[in-house]
Amino acid sequence: MQDDFFTKPHCSVSVSPSPTVLGCPGCSEEVEVWSDEDAAVCPSCGREVRKP
Repeated sequence: MQDDFFTKPHCSVSVSPSPTVLGCPGCSEEVEVWSDEDAAVCPSCGREVRKP
């Protein structure tokens, strides 16, 4: 019996999340929203910042 690693298809490309800097609509503070997330919380005012 062969090892499954060699018999099953697998991804050869590694994708790492990357940040996008958006302005908070409440206080204009810069907020990082990562590519694998839909939103982040502003550290200054606590408002949710969503991707456009």
